[in-house]
Amino acid sequence: MIDAGPALFPDERITAAATRTIGGRTFRIGYESRSVTAGDVWLFDPATRVLAAGDLVTLPAPLFDTACAPRWRAALDRLADVDFRVLVPGHGAPMRREAFATYRRAFDRLLDCAAGAQAKADCVDGWMLDAGTLIPAGDAALARSLLDYYIDTKLRADTAKADAPCVGPA
Repeated sequence: MIDAGPALFPDERITAAATRTIGGRTFRIGYESRSVTAGDVWLFDPATRVLAAGDLVTLPAPLFDTACAPRWRAALDRLADVDFRVLVPGHGAPMRREAFATYRRAFDRLLDCAAGAQAKADCVDGWMLDAGTLIPAGDAALARSLLDYYIDTKLRADTAKADAPCVGPA
């Protein structure tokens, strides 16, 4: 596969939401600018009501490396408006709508905690409690480690650094 190099590059760039027919099936393609990355794509199949969310949903914790947290929160709100039955995250097990609602609440509470004066450990503990069974038992230590890092380096970093992924057109 690696030897195929350039033949594996995308032949069409997705830069806006659209409806596309692929292999005789119609899909809804969503595009979120500067939320988790510079451009996140999700795919919804109305026939099966399966939503492939990509890195807009990640477990055992949100991955904030290149994220703009406020835009990510808004992107999750838009995903909630999709009439899906099953959501396939970029990292983690597929989830039903109720589990996604749990993820959104945990995400919102994590951002709110990190923006406040609570101790970092309280924010991490809050995520662990709020996300609950979404986090596989074997991934609890990883989740804690990731959030311990992200709260300091991404969510509570100095404003200029933390806002860098949010700069530019939405």
